[in-house]
Amino acid sequence: MFYKGIKILTIIILVSFQTINAYSNNIENKYDLYVKLPLIPKTHILTIETKYLEVKSNYKYKFLIRSSPITNLITNINGEGYVFGSINKGFYSPEEYSYSFTRNNKEKFYNIFFEDKDVSQIVINP
Repeated sequence: MFYKGIKILTIIILVSFQTINAYSNNIENKYDLYVKLPLIPKTHILTIETKYLEVKSNYKYKFLIRSSPITNLITNINGEGYVFGSINKGFYSPEEYSYSFTRNNKEKFYNIFFEDKDVSQIVINP
């Protein structure tokens, strides 16, 4: 179940990167996610705030995830993270990915390091 959440988050980040390419060097966005189920009105479940910074040939992409009060009744997911790396001829090469979050009062931290576009180290705590 956790990996499904990571996959969804990864997709959101990748889609955001596609949007970033069309903008300037410093961009902030806010995304509100809603769910619509039969017999239930459209309900806000999650807010994701992103900030993209580009300096020379380096980038940093920060994100902040907050679940809504209604989502907190079921499961509480709040986290923040970043990806930073270099840009060479329009291609993004990550150097580090970090994500820390709290789910149901339990804290977790993921840190992934890259070397030559390959994962070189993974740190998971706890």
